[in-house]
Formats: sequence, C-alpha cells, structure tokens
Amino acid sequence: MEDEEDRGRPRRRRPDVRIDAKPSVIITGSGEMSSSSSIWKLEFKVPSRFKWIKDNLNWSSLKPVVRCSLAAWIATVLFAIPRVEQWMGMTGQTITVPLAIHSAIALTLSLTVFPLTLSASYTTRLQAVLTPLSSVLEQHITLLQSPTGTPEFDKLVEDVIATVKKSEGGLLGLAAARRLLPNDLTVSRFSPTDFQAFQGFARRITGRVQGMGMYFNLIDRTKSKFPLTPGTSVAPTPTPGTPTSRSRQESVEPGEKREESEAPTPKSSRAISPRDSPTLASGPPQKSHHPHFQLPHHILHQSLTNLSLRRRRRAEHVVGVFESQKYLNLEAKLLRDPRQEEWIQMETELLSEGCVPLLQECSAGIKTVDSWLDHVRHGRFNCFGRTKKENTRARLVEQVVEVQRTLSAALSEFRERGRLRVIEPYHPVVTELGDDESGHHELPPHRHLFHCYVYQYHLIQTASVVLEMLEEVLKLEEKRAKVRFWAPVTHIFRWGPHDVPDNADHDDDDDPDVIQGLHPVDSVDSPEDLGLPEKRDPDALPPRNALELVLNTVYHALNSVTAGNSLFAIKAGLISVALCLPFLIQNSAAFAFENRWAWAIILGQLTLARFRGDTTFGLAARIIATFAGGLVGMVMWYISAGKGRSSPYGLAAVCGVCFPFFFMVRLYCPIPPMTNILSFMTAILVLGYSYQAMHSFVPGSQGVGWDIAWSRFVLVTIGVVAAFLGSMLPPNMTLRRYQRSLLSTTCTELGTIYCSIITFATFTPRTPERMQQIISSLVATRAKLSKSSTLSTNIVYEFSLRGRWPKKRYQQILELQLSIAYSLSHLMSVVEHLEPSWTRAFLKRARFLDPDFQGDVLAVISNPLPQVTPCPLLDRFMLKYHGLDVIHQDSEEDYGLPRLLTLDTLRDEQYMMFSVGIAMAYRIMNRLDRLMLATKEIVGEQYHIHGVVGIGQRGWNPMPVDSSLPTPGCVSGAGFPPSPSLTSQRGATSGAGVSSGVGVGQRAVKEV
Repeated sequence: MEDEEDRGRPRRRRPDVRIDAKPSVIITGSGEMSSSSSIWKLEFKVPSRFKWIKDNLNWSSLKPVVRCSLAAWIATVLFAIPRVEQWMGMTGQTITVPLAIHSAIALTLSLTVFPLTLSASYTTRLQAVLTPLSSVLEQHITLLQSPTGTPEFDKLVEDVIATVKKSEGGLLGLAAARRLLPNDLTVSRFSPTDFQAFQGFARRITGRVQGMGMYFNLIDRTKSKFPLTPGTSVAPTPTPGTPTSRSRQESVEPGEKREESEAPTPKSSRAISPRDSPTLASGPPQKSHHPHFQLPHHILHQSLTNLSLRRRRRAEHVVGVFESQKYLNLEAKLLRDPRQEEWIQMETELLSEGCVPLLQECSAGIKTVDSWLDHVRHGRFNCFGRTKKENTRARLVEQVVEVQRTLSAALSEFRERGRLRVIEPYHPVVTELGDDESGHHELPPHRHLFHCYVYQYHLIQTASVVLEMLEEVLKLEEKRAKVRFWAPVTHIFRWGPHDVPDNADHDDDDDPDVIQGLHPVDSVDSPEDLGLPEKRDPDALPPRNALELVLNTVYHALNSVTAGNSLFAIKAGLISVALCLPFLIQNSAAFAFENRWAWAIILGQLTLARFRGDTTFGLAARIIATFAGGLVGMVMWYISAGKGRSSPYGLAAVCGVCFPFFFMVRLYCPIPPMTNILSFMTAILVLGYSYQAMHSFVPGSQGVGWDIAWSRFVLVTIGVVAAFLGSMLPPNMTLRRYQRSLLSTTCTELGTIYCSIITFATFTPRTPERMQQIISSLVATRAKLSKSSTLSTNIVYEFSLRGRWPKKRYQQILELQLSIAYSLSHLMSVVEHLEPSWTRAFLKRARFLDPDFQGDVLAVISNPLPQVTPCPLLDRFMLKYHGLDVIHQDSEEDYGLPRLLTLDTLRDEQYMMFSVGIAMAYRIMNRLDRLMLATKEIVGEQYHIHGVVGIGQRGWNPMPVDSSLPTPGCVSGAGFPPSPSLTSQRGATSGAGVSSGVGVGQRAVKEV
C-alpha cells in the first residue's frame, strides 16, 4: 500500500542517519573514551537533587553523623537486652527511663566522640558568614573590570547577589549560637564571650556589601524603571483616548505564560503632549543601556486597545493607567539619555581604577580573620609541639598586624586620591574654559556620579568595619595569652535572660497586625511639633472617670478572647476531645485500646494549625512520611528476622548498617523537617514494636512487620484527615488573608520608620538610644517580612473556590518592601554621618521638610487607591533641578555651604555622603511608586472621575470642561473617607489601600 501511495510522487532523498550515544554517567577527565592511561580520571555527574550528598561528603560533616549513629545504635542494643527491656517496660518507667538513658548516652558521646564546644560551633558559623563575603569582594573586582551591559556581566551580578544572600542567611544561625556562648564549657585561651563582638561586625559588613551591590542595580535602568515601561522611549505619550478598560504591554519571561495583568508607567503631575515636547514628537530612536521596544504613538495605542480586548474575557480591569502615562512623560523628558551606555561604562572604569586596590585589601583582611578563627582553638594542650604552636600563633599575629597596616594605608590612599577619579569628567564644571572649549564638552548626568558615590561610601564603611575587626583580633591576642578553663559557674545557679531564646515568644505568634521587636517612637520636645499621632476608638469617647476606665479595660479583656489565637485554641481543644471519644465510649473503648488509637489522637493534634494551608501541608507530609517510613521499617524488620524470631544480633547489625544513612539524610537532606523526622520515626516504631511483640508479651499487640505498619498508616491517616476537616470549619484563617494583612502592617510600619528617620535627621542631639530604636524597628520589620516569605510556601495547599492566588504579585510587593527597608537602613547610615549643615541641605533638596511633598508621600503609603494618585512621587521629588549643586540657585538659605560648586566641594567626603543620601531618597521614591502600582495590581482602584485625565487635551473629553479645574496629578483623593484597607476582605476585591494606619476593626472618620 505504501508503494502504491508513493507511486507518481517525486522521491526525496533520505538523509543519512547517525546514532550518537548519550554521554554516560561516568566520563573521563578529557571527555574521550576510557583507556588504561585515563581509567583513574573518572568523574561522576551527580544530579542536582543529590548535590547535597556530594557537598557533605567531608570529615567535618560526617562527624555528627557518626556521633548520632553511635548514640542510636547503643540505645538499640540496650533495648535488645532482655533484662533492660523488661526493666524499662515496667509501669511508670516506659517513658522516663528510656529518655534518661538516651540523654545519658547523648551527653557521654558528645564529650568523648568528636567533641564540639559551643565556641567552636559559633566560630564555624561565623566563618560561614565571612567566607562568602571575601569571595564577593573578589567578584566585585571582576565586575568593575568587565564591560557592562553584556550577558556575562548580568550573570556575574546575579551570582554576587546570590552569594550575599547566602551570607545573610548565615546570620540567623550565628545569632542563635551567640545566645548560648555564656553556657559553654571549654579549655581555651579565649573566653566564649570574647567572640560575641564579631556577630556585630559580621552583620555590619553584610549590610555594607549589600549596599555596594546596589550600585549594579542602579546602573541597570531596567531594574530602576517603573514596571514595564517601554524603555527610554522617544515615542509620544499615549493619548488618553483609548477605551475605558485599557491595558498595557506585558513583560513575559522566557517559558512563562501571559497570565498576570500588569499596569503601565507613571509620572509627572504636568502631562506633556507631543506639541509641547519636540523630543517626544519626533526624532530617531536612541540607544540605551538595555534594548527596549521603541513604539510610535499609534502602535502603543493599538497595542493597549488589543490587550484590553483580550483581558475582557477574564473580567479583570487594568489599573495604573494614570500613573503610567505620567511616568512615560517623565522618562521622555528627564530620564532619556542617548549616551547612557557610554557613561555607565566610563564611570565603571573610573570606579575600578580607584576601588580595586581597596577591594583587594578588604578581601585580604576578611581572609586573615577567617584564618585566625581557624587557629583560635589550637594550642590548648601544649604538651607536644609547644614551640611549633607558639611560632604559628606569632606568625598569625604578625600577619594580622601587616594586613591591618596595609588596609589602613589603602583606605587613606582611597580617601585622598582613589575615590577622586570618578570626579574627573566633571572638572569642566568647576574650571574656567575658553570659548572654544566650552562648546565641545558634554558632561555625564550627575546621577552617574551619585551612583559612584553610593559604591564608594559603602566600600569605605566596609573597610572601616574590617579594620575594627582586625583591631579586635589584636586586642584579644594581647589580652588572652594563657590557656584557661572556662565554665558557666555563674549560670548554673542563676537564671538569666540569655537562657531564653530571643524569639521564644515570637515563634508561635501568628498575629499579622503586630510586629514583634518594635520600639515606640520617642516624642520630641518642640513648640512647633504637632504631637504624636494616636489611634482613636471610633465607637466611644475616652473614659471620663474610674468606672468608665474599668469597664473599658474589661471590654478589651473580653474582646481579646475573640482574637485569632484564642479562637484557634478553643477549636483545637474541641477537635481533640472529639478524637478522644472512642476511648470514652464503652462500645469502642476495646477497639481503641487494641489498635493504639492514641496514634490518631497525637497525629491529629500535631497536624492542627491555625492556617488552613499549614494543616493541608501537614496532611500530605504526614501521610507520605508514614507510608515511606512503614516500608523502610518493614524492610529492616524482615531482614533482621528472616524466618525466625529476630535475634538481638541481627537487630544490632541491621541498625548499625542503616543508621549512618538515616542520619545523613536527617541532617543534610533538603526536604521538609516534618517529612524527614516522621519517616524515620515511623521506621523505628515499626521495627521496635515488631521486636517487642516477638520477644515479650505486650497488651494490645498488633503483630509484627506488615501488621504494625498498616495499622499505623491507617490511624495516622484518620488523625490527619480529622484535623484537616476540622480546619475547614469556622472560625478559620487562610494564609492568603494572613499574607495580605501582614504586608499591610509592614507597609504601615515602613512609613513610621521613614518618619522617624526624618525626625532623627531634623532634631539634635542625635542620641545613640534613638538611633538604636530605629535600627531595631528596621530589623524587626525585615524579620516579619522574611517570616511572611516562609509562610507563603504553604499557600499552594489551600483550596479556594474563588480561583488562583496571585503569588507573583504578592512576591513583588514583598520584594519592594524589603528593598525599601534596606534603602531606609542605608539612608539612616548616611544621616548618622552627615554634619548638621549638610543634613539640613540634604533635607531641603530631598524635599523632606516640605509639608506638601511629605503629605503626598504619606498619602501614597496609607491612602486608599483612587485612579488618580500623587504618584509618581519621582516627579514631585525632582520638582527643581539641582544637578551637582548642593544649594539651589533660588534658595534663600545656604546653611553655610557654598552656593557655587567648586572642586573642593566635589572632593569633600560630606558631599559624597550628601550625594548618597539623595540617591537613597530617589530609590525610596521610586520603590514607593512601584509599590503603589503593585498594590493596585492586587486590590484594584476606586474613586473614578470621568474625564479628569483629558483636561486640556484635544479630543479626549466630549463634555465642556471648566478651566478652573485642577490639572492631572493634583487630585489625591483628599477629603474622601478612607476605604477599607488591604487588611479587609472587601478591599481585596473592591480596591483597598496599600496599607492602613487604622487598627483592627477601626475606621478613620473625618467629620464634614
């Protein structure tokens, strides 16, 4: 048939087919076939999911595995001895005696088998923080010497950011180890508490290195732009004549579907039309640092309309059109630079010439401290090789002194000469030029100099912290010359705050409206101060007498019973009672006793969680872990028993082989801890109950092997399913709602911290206590945001009839708030180092003392979200053009600073800090603009005014418009009663605010 069908058709030549074998798992080092000369050069390709095995195949990682395996094996052998088993099985001793024996074994082995002190654990974690930072500084040298704008450059920037995040992640473990240092028992030259200061050094260096990496974010215009702006486009601003349900162009990552609707770009309270801006109306497309779409006006208009029609099927209206149109105007008017790529490459090269020597010395300083930490525990027992150890110590001290000297010299050289290389392109501004020369010099925009100053400022701070760390090392070497025995004698008989974890009261606190660790803002005594704002009860006036005060206190006490944790506790208690009913009912009591119904009760109580997503995750994780653990336990039992009764020798042999693999997975496998622990616990329970049923009489025994595994699996399933069904009953709370409420709370707190920093900069004296309060609030807010990121992983387990959860949109808000928090930290550092006159000049230029501008900023943070907002704040922030000048030409006050820019001003370190402060203020305003749009993507908009955008534009508004109406950008929604915030359920669907400064259950009321 095939021949008949092909008859009459031209035959095509079949290509030659060659079958190439896929690369094998084992290959030679040269990539060629194995031979007798290369058979020993085998390399194993380990899949990424098993990379943790390769990373932990070293002696330091295997020591805890050996210690834990030995402890478990000894406990198993004791369990297999008949007399010990009978003694432990006596009434009243079933739990206490095994726990006591296991604790004694663990303590004995921790002192005898590869002992590790708390100080050693602390220094190891400290090295885990410092070592990546040293490699980051070396990567910075490579970055500064590489051409910008290339894929290799972007890839290296991503690696640097990932390495810094890895170092930041180690700070949590370091803080936990620091708490236990006063309880250490060790023999060493150094006291355990001597290392506590290094935690502060590590935290400060990590923050400064993160600030240095901010430079590469600043020069990448695609990351600092308003979301999905069509680049530094020279196309005219889209005419607001598009349909009501307009959309904007989406940015789709490779391999990602176009599912999320995005919003356009904002800016400028003064809309620019093509008639007023020749740059927008005509001109060839300009070259930018990163390629972008260059869309003419009609193409952009058509694309917005088409996207709008496609979105109608999904019934999701596009938001942020007003801000996007204004931001397009701003970018075309102020942010477009045809030579941007050239300027960025030039400033990076100049930065490299001045910063590379200091970067090398900083990296060497961190490596020296790392090397010193490797040897702090050497020389404790000087019976053998005392002279050699003393020589090694002396050599290390000389190395620290030499590195400190060279780093100090490099820092002085950098401050005097190296950092001045970046101002060379701006010398024509402060020097006299002839008529022939003045017309041929095009200067880079001042923002490029400010970007360089951001990098240099954080590099100086990094070098200063490294110097402090080296000085601390020399101080300890001079102070601790002899080996001593350090014991926590004072802590054995006294209970102190160090005995309780810092977050002991916060781990289980799931209140999204409270941030733990915040410090109240102190009032400032000033006749011009407006006083501290306070929340009011909208339903009651303040108490007038003692009786009303007592009744008010009783009301709040009773109202606390209806809080989320209290209601969950009541519901959990009722579900636990329901699970215990089989034991309490006469007809089912025998069945519950024979089948170990306690397993269902315990697993049901452990699975219950306040949030529905956590309970669902517990359901899936415990069922999978019980099934896998039952299989492993059956295999171990039948191997040890064979066809007989399983002798103690067979049990000990099987456990001796399996335990090292168990603890290797338990300690290092990157799987959820719940699944990890429960699977091995189930395996040991199946093995232990089987052995016990075979060798001794146990009431209610269910058999061995399969019988026990199946019974446990069924009972565990019953318990977790009961907990899951109970979590569906009211009152319940979803992680979706928790995430929304928490982001609202953190956004409000960021606004409070923003005001506190400006207050700190405005009033003197700047006390260390006030500064520490602000820093602690920033740390607490970042910790709350990090917890939000952790809890959001279980949202995928929540079932909702309303549809999918917009994970990417919430993740964008989380990242923006973290970026604002870090920017506020850097701004606080700058304000701390600025002199009073420079501080006043900075506040004046940044408009931080302008009530109108501050009203717009705070309105963006706490307002409901109308269609017309004060955004973009960048347009208001850049109301007056200053350039490189400190004081504006029209300013009446100069604060004792030069009005005209001079070379000495450019060289002044205070001017550098002033510029860094301006860059941080710009970054904060940019992130607030993007936060406004990201929040609108979630909650939508409200307060529509038809035709307000088209005032003064031809063909937009068919109705006659009064010329006295305000222009776009001046409508901020002031005077309207606030809508429900992001914390309310209604706000999630009808357009709530970014956050709310009103307490739970309260509404701000404005009297009209």
